[in-house]
Amino acid sequence: MNMSLVDPKLLDADKLTRGKVAMVYNIPPHMLGDYSGSSFASQEQQMLGFLTQTILSRVTAYEQELTRKCVTRGRRIDGYAIKGNMDAILRADSATRAEVYQKAIRGGWMTPNEVRSLYGEPPDKSGGRLLVSRDLTTLEWLVENPDKGNFARTTQNSQQASASREV
Repeated sequence: MNMSLVDPKLLDADKLTRGKVAMVYNIPPHMLGDYSGSSFASQEQQMLGFLTQTILSRVTAYEQELTRKCVTRGRRIDGYAIKGNMDAILRADSATRAEVYQKAIRGGWMTPNEVRSLYGEPPDKSGGRLLVSRDLTTLEWLVENPDKGNFARTTQNSQQASASREV
């Protein structure tokens, strides 16, 4: 004889209730413990989906309402608005955030200290300057400076020059 301590109809009713709550409050069912339709590869992807599908629309509504009520009409015409910082929330996807910040630093539009401040880290002595990658330059500069265009060639030439000095 096979007996269960929990009535199967109770489990179905519980699942139905979770589904209704998820639908009413626009919350993914997996956030309420219903993993039957979940197909995420990681917990980070689940949280990112929750943040973008549920939280982002609410934050946008708060931003609009607070801007309407707290910012004067003249300031709104000048472009002032209240904005929430969603970057702090979207840190759930650490691989993507790391890639964004690496590109921001290499592209020269954020300093390492700005990235450090987003994570609550103290500034570094050498991290306050904008950096750019040496492998990127403009076409005009390459035309004006053909001898400096190939970094590998200039490095090889300097190594050959130092080797000839040693001999």
